[in-house]
Amino acid sequence: MAPIRFLVLDDHQLIRLGVRAAIAQHDHWEIAVTAATLAEGMRALEETPFDFAIVDLGLPDGSGLEFIAQARILRPDVKILVSSMRDAHLFAHRCIAQGAHGYIAKQETDVNIDRAIQTILDGEIYLSPSLEPCENNGAPQSTTGIMFQEISKLSKRELSVFELIGQGYSTKLISEQMGVKTKTVDSYRERIKNKLELSSTSELLHYATRWIVSIEES
Repeated sequence: MAPIRFLVLDDHQLIRLGVRAAIAQHDHWEIAVTAATLAEGMRALEETPFDFAIVDLGLPDGSGLEFIAQARILRPDVKILVSSMRDAHLFAHRCIAQGAHGYIAKQETDVNIDRAIQTILDGEIYLSPSLEPCENNGAPQSTTGIMFQEISKLSKRELSVFELIGQGYSTKLISEQMGVKTKTVDSYRERIKNKLELSSTSELLHYATRWIVSIEES
């Protein structure tokens, strides 16, 4: 029986070590490669054979959603489990729609990661136990619920730019991080402002900063 080979894409070393330890408990599971950035994950996608990817959404140079989209093109048979601290009620279904096979909240990985992986290997979709039914047709019921609904309007690239803005990156640094021209970043900024109905750069910065804070607190 051939081992199942894993890619772990997460910028937190402790998470990578924890997932590695969990996988090591199984005779037929093994780590093929670990990555801390989107660029490293994309490189592994092209160069390293693996069967299963465990992917964080918030990466220093982009979004895990970009990795999922590319994986569906280059490696359609690879299974993908998203492990994230972000609001599950918004992002879980977005990840599944993008092509992931499961979503687990990071705070649940210690007790549920084995079950999540096995569920996906058995051909089923895994969703974090924290995803309990809520009112308003599944909309998140929290003080930041409206914000989550608004952010879902953004494309993957727009979301990456938006989060870098919230982390304090200038247009020049964002262009370097994403490998695009500053004019392209400016275009993303304008599209984001239009979609979120923001009238100024200062409003965009304030909203993006609030978003980053809400992620860190969730």
